[in-house]
Amino acid sequence: MSGTSIEFSFVDGFAPDAGFSYDFIDAAGAVDLSDLHFSYSGLQPGFLFTVDYDTNGEPLFRALNNGVSLPEPALPALLALAALAAWATRRRG
Repeated sequence: MSGTSIEFSFVDGFAPDAGFSYDFIDAAGAVDLSDLHFSYSGLQPGFLFTVDYDTNGEPLFRALNNGVSLPEPALPALLALAALAAWATRRRG
């Protein structure tokens, strides 16, 4: 897994609180975290986390502060955008 990038994606409004943790790979002692690259999406900038090993040697994600979810696009705005795109396509034809 050397050089692999792992992105933690937070969806549906979920934002972890400080201290939230979970084992994200079932590979006790078999994964070297030193050459992996970690990032996140779905949260506002400023979220801090760490990745290390739990007491069983499993890779562990841990939130260092409270995450704040990004607002998801509202359905009416998406429908309006789709209608505008349909209108523009129809007008060209």
